[in-house]
Order: sequence, then structure tokens, then C-alpha cells
Amino acid sequence: MGGQQHMTGIASRSSIEPRASVIVPAYNEEATIGRLLDALLDTAPDIEICVACNGCRDETEDICRAYAPRVRVFVQDHASKVDALNMALRKSLGAVKVIVDADILIGARDVERLCELAERPGVDVVQPRLHYHAEDSDFAVRAYLRAWVRHPYFRTKIGAAYALSPAGVSRLGTFPQIVAEDEYVRRKLYDGALWTEDAKAHVYMPTTLWALIRIRSRSLSGAESLEHILGHLEPPPVPGFKPAFLRMLFGGAPVAAAVYAFVAAAARLRSRLRRGRQTWERDGTSRGPGQVARRAG
Repeated sequence: MGGQQHMTGIASRSSIEPRASVIVPAYNEEATIGRLLDALLDTAPDIEICVACNGCRDETEDICRAYAPRVRVFVQDHASKVDALNMALRKSLGAVKVIVDADILIGARDVERLCELAERPGVDVVQPRLHYHAEDSDFAVRAYLRAWVRHPYFRTKIGAAYALSPAGVSRLGTFPQIVAEDEYVRRKLYDGALWTEDAKAHVYMPTTLWALIRIRSRSLSGAESLEHILGHLEPPPVPGFKPAFLRMLFGGAPVAAAVYAFVAAAARLRSRLRRGRQTWERDGTSRGPGQVARRAG
């Protein structure tokens, strides 16, 4: 396993008082977790790396323990991302918390830059630029992505990887029992949010159109449940997508616009049909061994 190659010469790091903590919630991530941890190992010694395994039934926990002492592993026996995040927020030692999804990729220098920006006065949360990959995705997913990155929401999104300042951690408090935890952070901390081009994170798109619809449906259901649970947290104002959509539809990207409209309609229908079933659904297509191996290479 990748972690065992990095054991020598790092034992002293565990005795350094952490200034920041990277928190990786992980549920059955054996295909991707090693790739991410390998990328994080070169972070400064005062940035600890914590994996919060929740309900894992595969080799995720064993893979992560092979990176000790550089990586700390927290374990809970049930699958719940928000419970894993709350556990890791309590147990991690750094004042700045960098939350990273297990299936993305972010480098050590990017994490360090997020930490530096999160230490600035008045900042609650720092969001790096998200670089979406669709090389392994089918034509429809790639077309959807071309439209999605033009959506005004894309420029104000918080998710995949972000850093919470000490003030942001305090303002955020404990995650409630929701599935839209990224949107919860966005709404709670929007007035203290900083979006930066100085750090980036790599996000891998679903490989099939059906997987994409399922993920979009989950996002819509999560946002809807957030409205019911936390109605006082109004969504931040975002310019409408209609002008950009019409320019694509009648301009240079009609296929991308059509696919986007189809996915949006299909996801909305599926979300309505599944109303009341707040379950966690994730994309398994982008976690396949073949895709992960090509990205690691």
C-alpha cells in the first residue's frame, strides 16, 4: 500500500503541535483514499491529516492505518458523513480545519495555501477552484459539464474541499442531520467566504448519464430538506442562469444546453418521486479501479 512507502523519517511529525487539520470523511473508499493520502503526505509537519472512517466495510480503514503516524484514523461503526465530520471536528487538533472529500484529489501546496488564507482576519471559509475531469465520462456527461461550469452558482459553490477558519468552525457549530452539508456550510458562512484561484482541487465527474442524474437528484433532495430543516438560512443571491443558457442554446453550444436541460428535468422528477427518502447516494462510477489507476498515473 502506498502509505508504507512513506513511513521512514516522519515519526517526529506526530509530536508537532498542529496548526491545521485536514479532515477526510471516508465511507468504503479503498479505491481512492490511497491516492489522496499520497498527495497529502508532503503537507507541512504542522498540518495533521485525519481520516474519519464511517461504517466502512472494505479495506479503507486498514489502508489509512498503514500511513500512521502521519495519518490519524477515527472510526465510527455507522455510515453517516455528518456524524463523521462532527467526530473529526471534535477530535482533530488544528485550529484551521480543511475538509476534503475522499474521492477528489488535492495537493499539499494547495492545502497549505488554503490554510494560509483561512488565517486571514474576517475569513470563515476558503474554497479553492474546482477543476472538473470528465475524460472517462461519456459524451452526455461531458456536454453537461460544459454547461454547468457556466452557471453562476458554480462561481459561488462550496464543496469537495474547503478550509474553515477558527471563526468559521465556531460559527458553523455542529452539522445537523442533513445530506447537503456543503450547501449548509455555504449558507452559514457565505458572508465570510473567500473563493481563491491560488489553490485548486480536482473533482472527477460520473462516467454515465444515469449516474449524473442520480447525483443531481441527490443534490436537489438535499437542498430541499435543508429548506425544511433550516428555513431561516436563505440561499445567497445568485444571478439567474437563463441568459447564459439561452446564449448556449442559440449560440455556440446547443448540445450542451440541451443535455443540461434534460439532466435538470430528469433529476427534478427523480427527486420528487423519491421525496421523503433522505438517503445518501454517491457516484460509484468515478471510483472504479480503472479510472483511479489512470488518474494516479
